[in-house]
Amino acid sequence: MADVIELEPVDRVEVTTLYENLVDNTAPGADGVERLDCKKDRQVVSNLLAEERSTAFVGGHGLSMLVRVTRDGISRSVLFDAGGSPDGLVHNLDCLELNPREFSCVVLSHGHWDHTLGLIGLEKRLGRLDVPLTLHPDAFLKRATIQPNGRINDLTPLSRQGLLDAGVELIETERPSFVVEGMALVTGQVERTNDFE
Repeated sequence: MADVIELEPVDRVEVTTLYENLVDNTAPGADGVERLDCKKDRQVVSNLLAEERSTAFVGGHGLSMLVRVTRDGISRSVLFDAGGSPDGLVHNLDCLELNPREFSCVVLSHGHWDHTLGLIGLEKRLGRLDVPLTLHPDAFLKRATIQPNGRINDLTPLSRQGLLDAGVELIETERPSFVVEGMALVTGQVERTNDFE
């Protein structure tokens, strides 16, 4: 029988998509989904435009979300993945006027580039990351993709030493674990159910 893990209830959970492969500023919000706009002071100014235009969010291959959890008036934030662009995550954080120094921790779902490259932009912006980072030990494995023509493309893995040098407190685990003072649970390793990875 599997171990039972009890997660205490929280008062509120807010998920903000920070980076993904679709940006649609025309999509309306509905059913608890709020479509955010870039803050007004973020403008594109050019002689080629008749007037200033709001800066747009950027998107691309990958994923990054900010998860805010609140219990008893105490809020903590988790950066869940960092997206596939060194600059995209930081750009969108600026558009939302979110301060990455307020992240309580970072959780990486896995070590693929499209979930990790935003850490580069964060380190450039902050100088040091100085944050706990929870990830599976296999996130550091060297990986490759095989193209339909059989060509193999090597993928550059994360550097354990590079993360440590950036001030990250590494929490490597395959097992479920709590983050943000027990308000959120990271599932740990999820069984692979496909045959193509």
